[in-house]
Amino acid sequence: MDGLKWNDRLKTGIELIDRQHQELLMRMGRFYEACEQGAGMGELEELLDFVSEYVQIHFRDEENLMLQYEYPGYPAQLAHHRKATQCIRQMKDIAGGQQAETLDLLKIAGRTIQEWLINHIFTMDMAMAKYIKNRRLETA
Repeated sequence: MDGLKWNDRLKTGIELIDRQHQELLMRMGRFYEACEQGAGMGELEELLDFVSEYVQIHFRDEENLMLQYEYPGYPAQLAHHRKATQCIRQMKDIAGGQQAETLDLLKIAGRTIQEWLINHIFTMDMAMAKYIKNRRLETA
């Protein structure tokens, strides 16, 4: 699990984005741990509700920055954001079900989202942050 927690290697250098990434990873870690511990569906749905709402804020903030700085990778980032949003929505649908396999499915989905987020930060968000920081220097 340690490889899926916040660490300094995930810093983009954009404070707002870094804080949001840290919060998302922490909440998804809590979600995964709750699944591991056999938490009730109410608790899992509450965690997913938070993540679902927070990710919308985070993606909006990132997308606004990309537009502000005319980031050429915006379309690809937007597509990634939409896929993640859809995955979280599907997790919420699964949590609403009462099948015996629900907890296992949510645990797998939670881990997948954590891994996706870290990969997304390392690849797409780092490239975006580098571009924005360079643009900020150019306009300073």
